Amino acid sequence: MADQRSYGTSSYLLTIDDSPSIVNKIEGGTPVADIVEIASGDHRMNKKTIGGLKYEDIKFELGISMGGGMLDWVNAFLQNKHMRKQGFVTFGDFDKKARGYMDFRDALLTSFALPACDAAGKDSGKLSITMAVEETIKRKGDGADLKGSLNTKQKSFITNNFKLTIGDLPCKRVNKIDAISFTCKVQEDAVGEVRIQTKEPTVTSVSNLKVTLSAADEQMWNEWFDDFCIKGNNGDDKELSGSLEWLDPSTKATIATLEMQHIGIFKLSNDAAAGGGDAIRRITAEMYFEEAVFKIG
Repeated sequence: MADQRSYGTSSYLLTIDDSPSIVNKIEGGTPVADIVEIASGDHRMNKKTIGGLKYEDIKFELGISMGGGMLDWVNAFLQNKHMRKQGFVTFGDFDKKARGYMDFRDALLTSFALPACDAAGKDSGKLSITMAVEETIKRKGDGADLKGSLNTKQKSFITNNFKLTIGDLPCKRVNKIDAISFTCKVQEDAVGEVRIQTKEPTVTSVSNLKVTLSAADEQMWNEWFDDFCIKGNNGDDKELSGSLEWLDPSTKATIATLEMQHIGIFKLSNDAAAGGGDAIRRITAEMYFEEAVFKIG
């Protein structure tokens, strides 16, 4: 019988609702047992035994393209609708043949993170997603062709090609936008008749929108901050709508968009700059937003 040889894992697929997404990196899903200590009455060391069983969160990175099932799941998560999903991970070799599978059940999204944007940067953009799972099961691969199961091509994108729009504020000279993340905490609920704990979601929260731009455009930003924060005119009718678009290398076509609603400013500051230097003077605006939709194309 031929030796079972090692192989390099260079291809990953994450399949949700029969819709596969190409994944650049994936980790987690490992089962981990709790250790329970039982006190001994005769001064001996405590006895140890295995208690409940937990499964590590699955974390993965992918490009701007994803299967329709994943995109729908992400947008439900952004709307604080927590859907439990079943699916599987396919581990492929250099020839894009399936060498292993990991099934998972009752998965809940707990994090969706968008990369920082920097007009002077050269990094490729990656979307980061984390999901909590109640159970995983590993299966041997069957040598299936990964190419035949794909319904979408992976698109890479560079984080220096972006366009920000917030109401009618001047945004053409925005040069940096901090990373944006959506997170949801999950509570574990132990059930007496089963060893595997169930997981229940709580409320989704989102990081603030922090942008840096040229001080040449500060007048309208100062006017909004003064009216919204200093004068207190900050009702829903004073909040703005906006979008962050990622562009292709020609900067003419949009490959993905984060649409945001109910944007409000809470801080506007001058960036520190050395006197006498030749650096462009910039300001930093920090804002909250309440609703978002992520679109591809």
